[in-house]
Amino acid sequence: MQVVPTDYNYANGRKLLTNQFSVTDHMRKLDSRSGRGLPGVFFFYDISPIRVRIEEKRRSFLSFLTSVCAIIGGVFTVRVAVARSPTSARTRVNDCFRCRRSWGSSTRLCTGCCSVRRAGVLAGC
Repeated sequence: MQVVPTDYNYANGRKLLTNQFSVTDHMRKLDSRSGRGLPGVFFFYDISPIRVRIEEKRRSFLSFLTSVCAIIGGVFTVRVAVARSPTSARTRVNDCFRCRRSWGSSTRLCTGCCSVRRAGVLAGC
């Protein structure tokens, strides 16, 4: 049996001093013909030299708001990463080549958003 001293400190100031216990059991069959082994129940205590301290703390509203903003930002980041997957990149390149064919050889610039500059004027496909 292992015993670990534990302190609980609650947010309201209340303290609780207690112990945590863990048990491991072992069973062995006795062979009555061999005459070996004694039947019985044996307890061995192992008291841990380390004390566990668990503290309950309240988070401030600003900390909560920061966490919510981080979650929302993470969701938008993943959405943008999925939107810019290799499939959508291939679509943008194909659109760009389609623009080049429609404008002919006078195309000077074609960006991924399918905007073409022709003779200094920005136009869409």
